[in-house]
Amino acid sequence: MLPSFQLVLALAWHEPVSHHHHVTTTETALQLEDLPTSWDWRSVNGTNWLGPIRNHHLPGRCASCWTFASTSSLSDRLRIQTKGKINVLLSAQNLVDCVPGQERCGYPGSCHAAYNYMETHGIADETCSPYLGVKRDNCSGINFCSNCFGGRCEEPEVVNMYSVFAQNKLETVSQIQTEVMRNGPVTCGVHAEALENYTGGIVTTNPSGSTTDDHALEIVGWGTDTNTSTDYWIGQNNWGTFWGESGYFRIIRGQNLAGIETGCDGAMPAIWHGSKPAPSPAPSPSPSPSPSPSACVKAMEGVCASVKCDDRSGPGKCKACIDANKKSSLDAAGCTWEAEKAFCCTSTLV
Repeated sequence: MLPSFQLVLALAWHEPVSHHHHVTTTETALQLEDLPTSWDWRSVNGTNWLGPIRNHHLPGRCASCWTFASTSSLSDRLRIQTKGKINVLLSAQNLVDCVPGQERCGYPGSCHAAYNYMETHGIADETCSPYLGVKRDNCSGINFCSNCFGGRCEEPEVVNMYSVFAQNKLETVSQIQTEVMRNGPVTCGVHAEALENYTGGIVTTNPSGSTTDDHALEIVGWGTDTNTSTDYWIGQNNWGTFWGESGYFRIIRGQNLAGIETGCDGAMPAIWHGSKPAPSPAPSPSPSPSPSPSACVKAMEGVCASVKCDDRSGPGKCKACIDANKKSSLDAAGCTWEAEKAFCCTSTLV
């Protein structure tokens, strides 16, 4: 049986996003003795309430794990809290295009930044804007939502918008468990090195010992291994179904291994029916005038001319040359990521 207090949240979903107020709270946790020994949203009353495993590395390598974790969590929560009546995947591409402050595709970013943007502006679902793996300069009009017929793309008249009306900051194991059970999967940060070579079982070691999170994913449940009595979290990653346990993983619970328990958030979803696509956020203050594009081109020609558009080795050598010279000369010449991609004749440089 689904937790009954989820039904209260459903009453707020049809209010306009402008009626919501930003709330960041710390979840009141249930006592450990009041929590079940296991919970798994893949099988609650025999039903899998989770969306599909996704892969943020395709079709282009973009540092967008936070857009996938946050949109997957909210999509799961919409499905759970409407008992399957709303079954959508929210658009990670909208967040890549629209969330301000990124220096390049998806970097830097966080689930907290994603939730803050969604609360203010709202996003569409993937049928409006599928994932491209690149960041576009404009996130309005047909970039925000489009429908194409016969080679012509147009912006739909109305779009269902999905938003956030509250956030829960989770600081303890029992808070994470309570939030997962009450409202659905939560997003957490983790030091990715601990998961890079994972093929199955329970992760109990972290080679570097670091708790600095550089990857975002979902926690969807927990359990205890019957053979070893090891408590663990159940996580959903965004590295494809061929990774881990068909896209999922288990990691020891209660030890903050790789920082898994220090950067978790739960957000409450809202739907705004039949609205126009959200406008782009207000532009940031204009920076100081930068050097002209020609200065950048001259700088790149000066150090990387021999590997420009190298057909024999692809963009690899060109990218390596750009990276090696960025701090010493290219940044000073005002070279942008787009200019560097153009120089190397590739659509991505990650």
